[in-house]
Amino acid sequence: MSLFWHPDHGKLRGVHWMPCGWRHITYSRLFRFIYPAVFRVLFGMRIQGIENIPLNKACIFVGNHGSHFDGFMMVGILMRISVISAVPLAWHKILDFPIIGSFVKSLGAVAIQHGEGAVRQRVVAVQEMVRRLREGRHLIIFAEGKQSDTLGPFERGAALVSLRTKAPIVPFTLRGVQPLFKRMDRIPKLWGQVEVIFHPPVEPTAYQGGESGPANIIREVRSIVA
Repeated sequence: MSLFWHPDHGKLRGVHWMPCGWRHITYSRLFRFIYPAVFRVLFGMRIQGIENIPLNKACIFVGNHGSHFDGFMMVGILMRISVISAVPLAWHKILDFPIIGSFVKSLGAVAIQHGEGAVRQRVVAVQEMVRRLREGRHLIIFAEGKQSDTLGPFERGAALVSLRTKAPIVPFTLRGVQPLFKRMDRIPKLWGQVEVIFHPPVEPTAYQGGESGPANIIREVRSIVA
């Protein structure tokens, strides 16, 4: 079986968030070879700082957000360089899209909803993020919460989850994604030169104690990404 399936394939049998049939696609070794290769061919995908990713330890990857492709790219990059599966934090409405929604669900994506009326849903999302990390899976979070050509303010959710689980935050910087795909009513650009830089991890243990801990962590992470 190990010749055909990723190690997570058997673990995910019957889990509540896995669409029927998608486990065999998403967690096959063939798919996990082809999927990252597509992004390497289309966008070059120059990667720096792989040595900064802790081995065999679930981490929270936090970076900037410039394109609709970003989450899919980061999943592919981590498929290529880490034995641990990665779970993206995704806009809740994308889970309702045909095909793409099923694929995103099969990754175990955590749905996030923005706006003042979504406080309860965000509490549930934090609980789901903690659960994924304790299952031994990476998280991918675009802490701005929206796409931007310039780096915006970072939300504190990643820092809160890091403090609760003791999982390190690995900041990453995406370059070259801004021109690719921003608006759903426009055809995406399917070529370019994208670079991702993984920075040294930020350990939550250095920020324990006090209400300012999450704010200090996310401020440090944003500074590194910038």
